[in-house]
Amino acid sequence: MNRDVQKRYFKEFGISMGFYVVLLIASISVITNVELPKAVQVVIALIPVIPTIFIVIAVMRALRDSDELQQRIQLQAVTFSAIVTGLITFSYGFL
Repeated sequence: MNRDVQKRYFKEFGISMGFYVVLLIASISVITNVELPKAVQVVIALIPVIPTIFIVIAVMRALRDSDELQQRIQLQAVTFSAIVTGLITFSYGFL
């Protein structure tokens, strides 16, 4: 991976992960300490998902800007992990 691409990735990923941690702690604190209707609790519980969208964007951008060999390696790794996750999920479902 190019040095500039790697620096940008770590910056984008780090900022997004920082926001995720802060929003996760805040949402858990609000849900456990404040009596709210269930619909509001669901919305507050889903707020930490917003930074994860930016994490996915950072990963996809870094992968897009990497060379063909790195893209192929990552594609194979993601494919393998998706297949293993599917097998584990189906196995757990059958149990």
